[in-house]
Amino acid sequence: MDLLVFLREPARIEVVAKLPDSVVFDNRQAQGGFPPWPGCLDLLMDPSTSELIGVATPVPNQFWGVARNVVSDLDRNIVRYIDLSLQADRERYNIDPTQAQVLEIIWSPRQTIEYLPALLDNDCWFRMSSPSDVQHPEIVAFGIWHLDEVLSNFGLRMPSPFGASTTSS
Repeated sequence: MDLLVFLREPARIEVVAKLPDSVVFDNRQAQGGFPPWPGCLDLLMDPSTSELIGVATPVPNQFWGVARNVVSDLDRNIVRYIDLSLQADRERYNIDPTQAQVLEIIWSPRQTIEYLPALLDNDCWFRMSSPSDVQHPEIVAFGIWHLDEVLSNFGLRMPSPFGASTTSS
């Protein structure tokens, strides 16, 4: 079981048997590939329910401009760029704000969010632009391979229903 999250407005989530190599968005094909910056995924959970409610990825300082360009095109109801200017964010992520900032994708917003370091490398980012367009990659979707294994390995479950619109295939 894999997870596919369309990040453009309106955000949409699909639990799929297998992530596709590409997706169609706005009548254009978006190819899956590596994230636009180096880093691994960490998990965001609701500590009271053990539900996986999102993911976070650190953005190294040399990629801040790229991340801001990516986020400017995405649904702000599901994607947030955290500059770590708030003490609570610095404490949650335990990251030096001069070294990295954080991009969050939260599909089921909650009052209490717990950060779970996971260092996952099973993410796929779907872009309509050429991989050579490194300053403003047109990201339209994000996926996680082997979601069922991630949930099992970390003792988590998916929320039902999701905060964003959801389909299964």
